[in-house]
Amino acid sequence: MYQSGKLNAYIKTPGCYNAGFQLDAPCTNTTVPCTSYDRSNFNNFYTAIYAANTGVNNYTFSIIRANFNNNAIGVYVNGVKNESILFNNFYLGPNYGDDCAEGSAPSFGINMVNSNGFAIEENTFQKASGAPLGQYVGIRCKDSNTPYDIIYKNTYNGLDFGNFADGTNRQTTDDLDGLEFQCNSNAGNKVDFIVTNTGPSNSRAQIRTFQGTLSIEAGNTFSTGTQLAPQGHFKNDGNQVIDYFYHSNPPLYYTPNYVVPIYVLGINTCPSHYEGGGGSGSGRELVLTHEQILQTEQDFAANLNNYNNVKALFDNLKDGGNTDGLKLDVETSWPTEMWNLRAELLEKSPYLSQEVLMAAADKTEVLPESILFEILSANPDELRKEELLAYLENKEQPLPDYLISILRQLAGGVTYKTILLQDMAKYKAAKSQAVYDLIRSCLNDTVTDHQYLRSWLDNLHSLNADMQIVSSFIEDGDYTSAETLLDMIPTSYELEGAALSDFNNFKQLMLWQISLAQQGRTIIELDSSEIVMIENYAATDNMAGKIAKGILEFAYGFHYCNCLPGDSSSMKSSPAMKLVKRIDNDLFIEATPNPANTWVTFDYKIPDYAGEPILQISDMKGNWVKKFTLTSKQGQQVWDVRDIQKGAYFYVLQVGNLYKSGKLIIE
Repeated sequence: MYQSGKLNAYIKTPGCYNAGFQLDAPCTNTTVPCTSYDRSNFNNFYTAIYAANTGVNNYTFSIIRANFNNNAIGVYVNGVKNESILFNNFYLGPNYGDDCAEGSAPSFGINMVNSNGFAIEENTFQKASGAPLGQYVGIRCKDSNTPYDIIYKNTYNGLDFGNFADGTNRQTTDDLDGLEFQCNSNAGNKVDFIVTNTGPSNSRAQIRTFQGTLSIEAGNTFSTGTQLAPQGHFKNDGNQVIDYFYHSNPPLYYTPNYVVPIYVLGINTCPSHYEGGGGSGSGRELVLTHEQILQTEQDFAANLNNYNNVKALFDNLKDGGNTDGLKLDVETSWPTEMWNLRAELLEKSPYLSQEVLMAAADKTEVLPESILFEILSANPDELRKEELLAYLENKEQPLPDYLISILRQLAGGVTYKTILLQDMAKYKAAKSQAVYDLIRSCLNDTVTDHQYLRSWLDNLHSLNADMQIVSSFIEDGDYTSAETLLDMIPTSYELEGAALSDFNNFKQLMLWQISLAQQGRTIIELDSSEIVMIENYAATDNMAGKIAKGILEFAYGFHYCNCLPGDSSSMKSSPAMKLVKRIDNDLFIEATPNPANTWVTFDYKIPDYAGEPILQISDMKGNWVKKFTLTSKQGQQVWDVRDIQKGAYFYVLQVGNLYKSGKLIIE
């Protein structure tokens, strides 16, 4: 297949939304294994392939052995899970379709948002011949929130950034969770790996703490030459400490205190995982044979058993096997017990938990600063966690800056606790990869067994997996089970604060889509009120916001720029996703008071040339609640809300094709 777009224009190939597809190249010779393929070619597009998902099904896709030449974005993934992108060649062209503030717009080989469970392996990334100066990124992985994923054995040459880990790329603060880079080859890049965040705070910039393990190196190679900026091998803008395990290829340019290179004896031979790869390995296809499925299930069981055995040992050592009891001992201690408390805490080091260390930090009347520093220093594994260091810096009697600086340098040290954590990390990664192999096989098969899919998603024990289980119920038309699981998730994962608010937005969007399906409608059949509702969701950067942006881009001609975050060394500050197409007009409307509990007034004004105005109010699901036909170009409409259910509502002033909207809270 050969496709070509007009260079420099905002053109993309027909996108895939809530539907799966497979793209592969047929073999053109009789050699076994095959050595020549008839590759598809995608040339001169803004986005060559666009794949998005609203969360109502588990369709995935595979792209194997294709060429992407002179595109601003080769493959754009928004919300799709478990995709496979293997053995492709990306020649990145300039991006003339985005207007990023004070700087050139970035180009991406692969741009992933809210995606996990993927296989991205043995692809090549470099600039297209004659490509002008710009910002060229091999792979951006943004907000995957993954329990464990690996970007494996890709090649990056002459780019501004090889791998760009953007935002929250791990599910929890657990050192075992998150995105890992293994066996990737870099040459001539300005920055090989970067961990950063497009939002206002780099505290969200997170990947897996362990890159590699004590038993085997990560296996990445790094760029050499004078083009490297300081810290260009592994740049960590986040506050989390990353342990990078190497054997013969250490990162020479890295972020001091936030990336810790650790030498290990184990060599990563980097085998290929799939048939046709460039190195010896299992040689499997995406859809596993019956024998391979049985073997993968056995691998999962073995690694799960090993993980549970090590975890039991770890839990027995952590805080002496009783975190609540030790924390209570600390909290109820007296100044006269200082030496005994010191001895007890040091005896249980380096296995003290963050909770106990925070409690000790608060006992300033019992533990002098120097004694607290001694106890903290004996637990370097916990010092990787920014929550602990931030607590020490900001508590009522904070530790001095010089002590915080020393503690940061101690973070990442290897202890007996580290060894146990490493073993758990190794077994957790292996069992997670076995699950993902089985899930991808299931989804790429000719018929998807949803019960089998749900059973393996459940084995991941993750929020993302539970959301995919919700999607599978919706796909089956089992809306009752989907809504029941949505109701259970906040309690199951102890969501609170911003995390709970973000999930509730996602939940409301899922319930709205269920309502659409029950009405026999799709996302391409929305009225103006529903479009406004989606715009309001899209104004946020949470999961619901990402889904909403995808709906507007795919179905309604909106376009959100893919700008990179500010970087004082090589980038100008710019918004993460700047809206290019906006609805801007001379309409005015404002609701007061807001929040309201008895009545609300809508002050409005429309231009003289406009027609008859209509004011409509809808709930968060897009259901109409109230409609007013206004009789003047300027005025005030009062709404009695005494009998209206408490919650959030959208109001829309519409005149013909013009509209202006806002959000109203009734309490």
